[in-house]
Amino acid sequence: MSRTLFAVGLIAALLGGCRYSDSAQMSREPVEVIAAADPSSATTGDLVTFTIEVDHDPEYEVEIRSAEMDIPGLPLVDFGVGEPHRRGGRVVESRWYRLRADLVGSYELPSHAVEYRRKPTEAGPGEAEIGAAEGLGAVDVETVATASVAFEVESVLPTDGQVEDIRDIKPLQTLDVERPWLPWALAAAIAVLIAVAWLVWRRRSREQAVEPAVPAHVIALAALDRLKQADLSRFSEIRKYYFRLSAVVRAYVEGRYAFNATDLTTEEIVAGLHDLPLASEEEGLLKHFLRDSDRVKFAAHVPDPREIAESFRQALTFVESTKPAEQELQAEA
Repeated sequence: MSRTLFAVGLIAALLGGCRYSDSAQMSREPVEVIAAADPSSATTGDLVTFTIEVDHDPEYEVEIRSAEMDIPGLPLVDFGVGEPHRRGGRVVESRWYRLRADLVGSYELPSHAVEYRRKPTEAGPGEAEIGAAEGLGAVDVETVATASVAFEVESVLPTDGQVEDIRDIKPLQTLDVERPWLPWALAAAIAVLIAVAWLVWRRRSREQAVEPAVPAHVIALAALDRLKQADLSRFSEIRKYYFRLSAVVRAYVEGRYAFNATDLTTEEIVAGLHDLPLASEEEGLLKHFLRDSDRVKFAAHVPDPREIAESFRQALTFVESTKPAEQELQAEA
């Protein structure tokens, strides 16, 4: 009898525990997000990983919206998307950014928005038309955002200003010069080095004078033609492709107009375009190309094949429409 009562009590306890676990699971929000930096503080030169993790119910689909990660003093060096996986009956998705701590100071890593909605159910024959007529087919999209993350970059120098590994300089020592020929030998060696340097400079100057410079548009068109063979099967390759495509256009602008486009940011280039002899259509085309490229390079935007083709078309069109006329090339030759 006592064994029977013990077995009944054990089964009741197990069933009660299952009901408690189910209710605890159901009490959670359908989508939960968290943002964190690892490590939570750093010194100059350290790499920091900023991660956005979304823990959601399998019945929901989510999309992590990209945020601007161009933070002065904390440049972006890499980013990626984590592999979705299961945890406790829920789905975990993530996105990460790798930043380099360049300048000492306090920073606030930006908030990221996450859009989510319940996955639509499959309607039976005739149900889709009835649901649409009654207004029941729409699935509302809701948004939840991560909190901004405070982050501190500290100096590697000690706070009290005392540096233990710096030693005072040694006292000056008097050289015992007993070789009267040494100054003459040093002077002769310096004279030989100067003569060799002058001959090398003169030879290179002649070679540069003989070889005509290749026009900027010829270099750019050849580089664009090589980019047609780029591998675009993975996002990391797409991002490299946009870096190379942007570099080709910037180098062309620099070579064509003597405008330092390779060392300037997009906004600095846009601010200086009014000084270049460009038509309004050409100026607008260049602005759109540079800003669309930056979205992929720095904001983790994943372009579709149509966007990739459009970016290439913008680059090619800009070079073709601004290259010098044949008469101008003959005059330069």
